[in-house]
Amino acid sequence: MNRAPVINDPAIVAEVAAVFVAYEDALLANDVETMNRLFWNAPETVRYGIAEIQHGGDEIRAWREACEPVPPSRRRHRTVVTTFDANYATVSTEFTSDTTPLVGRQMQTWVRLGPASAPFGGWTIVAAHVSLIDAPDARAQGEIVGPIADKFREATKSSAPVMAEVTTIKSFKQEGCKRLNVRLTQANVPAKHGKLGEFGIDYGINLCRDGSPPTEGMDLEKVGKALGSGGVAEGYRY
Repeated sequence: MNRAPVINDPAIVAEVAAVFVAYEDALLANDVETMNRLFWNAPETVRYGIAEIQHGGDEIRAWREACEPVPPSRRRHRTVVTTFDANYATVSTEFTSDTTPLVGRQMQTWVRLGPASAPFGGWTIVAAHVSLIDAPDARAQGEIVGPIADKFREATKSSAPVMAEVTTIKSFKQEGCKRLNVRLTQANVPAKHGKLGEFGIDYGINLCRDGSPPTEGMDLEKVGKALGSGGVAEGYRY
């Protein structure tokens, strides 16, 4: 008679949670060596990425050498670790960043293929899947970093974080295209009367999931002529 597996032994859950954090830390640091060590280097390994498919450790390693690092603003949400006896586990997490209003989903299958005394307790990822979807509540928020935030601070004379909240105003008929409202806010901004307060600015943008503007409402003939001449379509806005 088959024995039912032990689900979520606290000690094993803690082990898997620790190696998962080690992988995520390596991901943010673009530590390719550590990420490679935590993926099973075998022909049977499968990774489905946001825009790519890899079968086998060689394909995964070749892709990782050339891919762009994840944004430093990446944040995890609702991570779930589920273990089965002492050697099998799944880890699911959602993630967001300041570079996109989309919500990421990530699933990994972990197996202990080495002894507990081995690096990372012998745990390794044997399958993974990453995807992006529209935010279920049509809303995203986070901190703006980089040159845009630097320019914002220069203008406001405040060193406080620059926060962004993106909400959906409407959806276009074109798949994955929306009219968005972007609100940037910052605390401790000097006002004319000398006191500090919150400063906010809103602007609208038409954007599709692939980063391009929607074509709905465009005069494509006029745009094509403008692009062909290297100029800008006179009087055209989107």
